[in-house]
Amino acid sequence: MAPSGVRPGGAGQEHRLFSAGGINHPDNYEKALDYIFDELKNNHPVALAVYVSGATGSEKNADKITNHFITVIGSGIDRVGGFYLSYLENGTAIEDKGRGGKLYYDKIVKSITSSSDMNIFGRNIRATAVRLNYSLIEK
Repeated sequence: MAPSGVRPGGAGQEHRLFSAGGINHPDNYEKALDYIFDELKNNHPVALAVYVSGATGSEKNADKITNHFITVIGSGIDRVGGFYLSYLENGTAIEDKGRGGKLYYDKIVKSITSSSDMNIFGRNIRATAVRLNYSLIEK
């Protein structure tokens, strides 16, 4: 993300979407999506904290649910699932897996997810938080 002039913030510097124990934060989705759109308009990628089903590591994170991070690089609308966020998978050493995918926003349920048949992990993914960016350029 550094080439874009930003870096993601840490835990607590975020729009929380989903928490351990299955707690959804529906009031935060609109703010989070507006934030993502604003950053994308400025050509800034956005770090998205996610829970990947079947993966480990969530117990090590402060929120006890996030076990991976992906980078949102765009958005769009398609006939398959409606509104989506496109992302890059940058946390794998498997070269052919270092590509992107789509997460779909469900405005009724208030969730940003990808089913196992629609992503490179072959597992269900759910967004847990949108990390806020900080400028690397002195103003």
